[in-house]
Amino acid sequence: MTDAIPTGNGLFHKLMNRWVPSGKLHNLVINYPIISDPARLAMMNDQWPGGIVWIGNILYVFNPILVRELIAQQLADQKVSQNGGTPVLGRGGTVDTLGRMVMGTSGPITIEPGNEWKILNAALAKVVGYSANMEEILASIVVNADEFVDELLQELKKGVNVDPSPLVKSSSLGMIIQRTLGISLNDFGTRLAEKINIPEFNYRTYLDAVRMALITHMIPSQMGMNIVLPGGRQAVDILGKFTEAYIDIAKDLAASSTTPNLVSILAQKGITEEEQLASIVNQLIAAGHETTAGVLTVGLRELFNQPEVLNKIWEEIRNLNFNSVDIHNSFRILENSELGRFLLELLRLYPATPIIPLSVNKDMILGGYSLSLGTEIQINLIALHTNNAQWGQEAHELKPDRWITGESTKGQSSVARLKREGIFLPFWAGPRSCVGENFAIAELYITLGKFIQSVFETGAKISVMSQGIIETSTGTSNLVGFELRIT
Repeated sequence: MTDAIPTGNGLFHKLMNRWVPSGKLHNLVINYPIISDPARLAMMNDQWPGGIVWIGNILYVFNPILVRELIAQQLADQKVSQNGGTPVLGRGGTVDTLGRMVMGTSGPITIEPGNEWKILNAALAKVVGYSANMEEILASIVVNADEFVDELLQELKKGVNVDPSPLVKSSSLGMIIQRTLGISLNDFGTRLAEKINIPEFNYRTYLDAVRMALITHMIPSQMGMNIVLPGGRQAVDILGKFTEAYIDIAKDLAASSTTPNLVSILAQKGITEEEQLASIVNQLIAAGHETTAGVLTVGLRELFNQPEVLNKIWEEIRNLNFNSVDIHNSFRILENSELGRFLLELLRLYPATPIIPLSVNKDMILGGYSLSLGTEIQINLIALHTNNAQWGQEAHELKPDRWITGESTKGQSSVARLKREGIFLPFWAGPRSCVGENFAIAELYITLGKFIQSVFETGAKISVMSQGIIETSTGTSNLVGFELRIT
C-alpha cells in the first residue's frame, strides 16, 4: 500500500533550487533553522492534509493519529529490546550519520540491541536528566545565565547592533560541557587547543562543521543522489578531530579525578567502543546544545518584537527569585506563568528539534500503509504543532494566551493531555523522549527570565534590528536573521 502515500518531491527540489544554484549553500548551512520556519514546514498541512508524504527518500509524518501509533510502537519495542530482540523502529539513519562519517564506517553505529539504549539513557540521565542532582543543575544554570546576561548587556551598552547567537551558543555549550565533563568552557577550550592542531579552532568551528557535514551529506541522499556537496569532507575531518579530542579530554579527566563524566559513566556501563562514543558525543553536544541555543535565540527576537507580551512577563517576574526556581516539574511551571506560556509557544513554533528521525528495522503497518525494512521516517513537529484543526486558524502566530484554558487549543490547556494525544511533542514522547527535557526547559526559563529582569532594571530599551538573512561583522550569516540594539 506504499504507493497510496502521496509524494512531494517538488517541494524539496524547489527548496534546494532556491539555495544551492544561487551559491547560498553557506546560508543554508549556517541558517538551517530558516528551512524550519513555521510557515514553511507548516504548509505541509495544507498540501497533504493526511499528514503523511514522501519527500525524496524520506517519509514525513505529521498526523497526530499516526504519531501516536509510532510512539506506541516504540513502547512495544522497549520490551522487545530488553529481551534481546530487534525493535521494529530504530533511531533514524540521520541520527547515526554523524557517527558514521566521523569514524569512516558505512554501517550503523549500534546502540540498539538488548539493553544498550537503556544503558545510554541512564548515563545521560545522570548527567542532564531526571536522575541527576537537580539542585546542582539549578546552580549551574543560574551561574551560566548570570554570565550570559552580563556579557550580552555589556555588548549592547556599546551602542552597536549585536548578533546574540554567538553568546547564546557559547552559554548553552558551556552548560553541556560543564554537565558532561565537569569543567568550564574556558578550561575545555584550553585543553581542546592542546589536542587539535587547527589554527583559530573554536567551538563555532565545530558547530558550523556539524551543520555543514550533515547537510552536505544528507541533502543529496534525500534527493536520491550519491554525492557530497562542497565543504562536506573538510567538515567531517573537523568533526573527527573534535570528537577524538573530547573523548581524550574526558579520559584524562577521569584518570586524574574521582568525579564521573559522560565518558567514564558510559565506560562503567560497558559502552567503550570508539564508534559508539563518537555517535553519542556528537549527538549530545551538537543536538543537546545547538537545539536549546536555537530556541533561546529566537526567543530573544520574539520577546523584543512583542512589547505587549514582554511587559506582561515583566509585571509577573519583576520580584521573582530565579535562583530558587523549582525545576522538578518543568511543564507545570510553564503552564502557570506568563513567561512559561511564552516558552510553550516558542517550543510549539520553534521546537528544539523540529524533525524526529526514525528508521524501520522490520516491515510494519502505519495507519494502514505498508512500510518496508529500511524506510526512513521523519516526524515533522512544526507541521504537527501548527495544524489548524488542532490549534485554530491562528496556528502560525505566537500567542501565549492560547495556553490559558478555553483558548484556541479547544480548552486543552494541559500539556500532558496534548502530549498524550500526539498534538504537542517538543521533546518527543515515550521511551525515546529527550532525557534532558527538564534541563532544557529550566535553562530557557531561567536565562530568559534573568535577562528580562536585567533589561528592565537597567532601564534599557532594546529593539530588534536587521531582520532577515544578514551578514554579521564576522562575515558569517546570523543564525535566525536579526540583531539587537539599545535604542
